[in-house]
Amino acid sequence: MKIEIRNYRPSDRLSVAAVHDEARMDELAFAGLEGAFLPFERTADSEGFFEYPNIFVALLNDEVAGFAACSDDELAWLYVSYRFRRLGVGSALVLHCLKACPQIENIEVLEGNYPARRLYEKFGFKSTGVVEGKMPGNEAFGVKVRTMKRFLGR
Repeated sequence: MKIEIRNYRPSDRLSVAAVHDEARMDELAFAGLEGAFLPFERTADSEGFFEYPNIFVALLNDEVAGFAACSDDELAWLYVSYRFRRLGVGSALVLHCLKACPQIENIEVLEGNYPARRLYEKFGFKSTGVVEGKMPGNEAFGVKVRTMKRFLGR
């Protein structure tokens, strides 16, 4: 299967929401935070998803399989549909983001989300610590986030 990565289009919104909602539940389960789930339609605006200058979707057979959002220095959103995991979609999205924004240095991963950590480690990101705070967009929940950084030789 060939993975196609392209820029997000407004017509992708429902597909992106479906991927987010499915994958977010798994992400939260790894962190023991299942109760903190909020759907994409409630979090996209409050967490600034559409403010990211780069939003990409990954397609397999013309179906949205995953998506990512990044800025010049941060990869902030990356979700892959359960049906398309372990097919290289996550890696393709990370690689595309790093090519589009070669200065990306920072990623935050919910503590306990080892699959995401392993993915980012493949691209040179290293753990730099754990930060505790409130869940963005759902501040009723405390959260531990592993910070990861890619050192660019500066």
